[in-house]
Amino acid sequence: MIDPVLGTILAVAVTVERLVELVKPLFLMVKSSLTKKKFTELTGSEKIAITILIGPLLVLTAGFLGVQEVSPLSGVPPAAQQILIGLLASFGSNVIHPVIGLVVAFKDAAKGLKDKNIWD
Repeated sequence: MIDPVLGTILAVAVTVERLVELVKPLFLMVKSSLTKKKFTELTGSEKIAITILIGPLLVLTAGFLGVQEVSPLSGVPPAAQQILIGLLASFGSNVIHPVIGLVVAFKDAAKGLKDKNIWD
């Protein structure tokens, strides 16, 4: 069974990824109109900033709507817990892809070495 906080973090991480893809064209449109230049991609720092903003806002919104509850931590206000979970989820969604890429690269490298029979 998945812990409710971990389940919330995983759900928010996936949702943040999808919301960033929805917000990206709107952000680029506003940025292009303000600077009078055509932009087709976000910079790395822009994507990180948007992701870091969306995570906590998503969890805070869900908390205010009563969609989810955060496990109570004594002495920590619920809003602070929701912001923390949103930040953790945002951080997780940015880290998951590079980690998967590294694992796949190591797996491919090991397979390539095995195919060359250097272990025999």
